[in-house]
Amino acid sequence: MSLDQLKKGLFVSTCHYASRDQGWGRYIFLLISFMKSSSARVSIILGETHPVVIEGLKAFFATKSIQVVELIENLEQLQGALERNPDAIIVSETKLNGQDMFDAFAAMEPRRKPLPVVFFAHSNDPVCLARALAISASDYVHKSEGLEILEAAIKRAARNERPDNSRPIYQRRIQLIAARPELDESFPLTLREMQVLRHVAMGLSNREIGRSLGISVETTKEHVQNILRKLDVNDRTQAAIWAYRHQLL
Repeated sequence: MSLDQLKKGLFVSTCHYASRDQGWGRYIFLLISFMKSSSARVSIILGETHPVVIEGLKAFFATKSIQVVELIENLEQLQGALERNPDAIIVSETKLNGQDMFDAFAAMEPRRKPLPVVFFAHSNDPVCLARALAISASDYVHKSEGLEILEAAIKRAARNERPDNSRPIYQRRIQLIAARPELDESFPLTLREMQVLRHVAMGLSNREIGRSLGISVETTKEHVQNILRKLDVNDRTQAAIWAYRHQLL
């Protein structure tokens, strides 16, 4: 029996007993509670390739009103999964079978912001956090953080909420857009150039920097050229070294 059939049967039974019982309000309350609890289940598309991890997550989610509606193992499966499950939250590793998921999500037409993607990843590289920010991901959960943290991140994403200020992805964003530190008057960069430089130092592309800061790729390129000229450096690597030497990250 499907869930819809079960709901229909309960509704008919409830109406029958409600008509015979003066305590009909209690029956109606129970029915509404059931309908609400069943509709609160969160559907997710899971991007993972390790069988042990997959089975462990499915077992955990089954106790938390979270349902894995589809499993994907590569980029080719992503678009079809989204078409079949347009309201699902995506929970994914940063790479699937060697394919970069940041680029895949960046190419998606955004359904909303934050993007309903929660990364559940083995990498704790701060560059991954910055790239997750660049695509407006809902959260980035390291696999050492625990399943309860992942559950909370998924349910926040389902409610279209941004991560709270205790989350590393939030703290990284604050760092990347922070005001210019107290330096002498000879410091050559504007606040926006400082923000762009921080992103450059994290290894982000012009397109990722533009998405993160809400500016066009062309404007980002202009900022990068101005930064290289003002710092008297030849390339992005030298600019990144300059940023680290001046403790901007």
